[in-house]
Amino acid sequence: MRIGIVTTWFERGAAYVSRQYRRVLEKEHTVFIYARGGEERAASNPEWDDERVTWGKLPVVPLAHSVELNDFAGWVKRNALDIVFFNEQHWWEPVILCASLGVIAGSYVDYYTEQTVPLFGCYDFLICNTRRHYSVFDWHPQSFYVPWGTEVNVFQPQTLEPVEPGKVVFFHSAGMNPVRKGTDLLIEAFAAVAGPARLVIHTQMDVGSLFPRLRTKLDDLRKHGRIEYIEKSVPAPGLYHLGDV
Repeated sequence: MRIGIVTTWFERGAAYVSRQYRRVLEKEHTVFIYARGGEERAASNPEWDDERVTWGKLPVVPLAHSVELNDFAGWVKRNALDIVFFNEQHWWEPVILCASLGVIAGSYVDYYTEQTVPLFGCYDFLICNTRRHYSVFDWHPQSFYVPWGTEVNVFQPQTLEPVEPGKVVFFHSAGMNPVRKGTDLLIEAFAAVAGPARLVIHTQMDVGSLFPRLRTKLDDLRKHGRIEYIEKSVPAPGLYHLGDV
């Protein structure tokens, strides 16, 4: 079959999930990627860019996970897709468009509210990565529980020795969305920690500008060498080895 995956496509957790699905599906099918516009891009990066990756046009609608519908429809038709698999699709127009094109549409379940749960009936199939998600969508005739896998040869401790003997080092991956990751709550909690400890935050956004109310606390933590920011994109396994916790 010819399968298209609609996803963010650069160094980000969501894209790693899509890439795992791609690797599995490519064993038996032809898989194409539609990299949604509006987010950071990995064009020309050999780790992410190839002849079956289409970098979607920037959307006109300023909503999360929106796409330029004519560009998206052209991608579906050009590649003669049988199935479109959506990664975290919060905007419903492209899902509805797939139905009008006679293409099977599915998604792995990520974000939903009590009000939006019925809307998932628009999909022909759903992949639930937790039992909790599956319990919410078990009414759907094509809902499946498929736990996410982990590349255990990549994500494993390099050492069990303390990063800094005599001190506890906490590591936090804030990624592209420090607000969703609760980075502000972590900073407030760590500011109240006593004793020899340090906090390392890896982020792809400017944390300071996102939480101006915490500027005084951040300045104080920096002055005493208790916090470190690393603002850049890092491939797997990331920077988890920089912390004990």
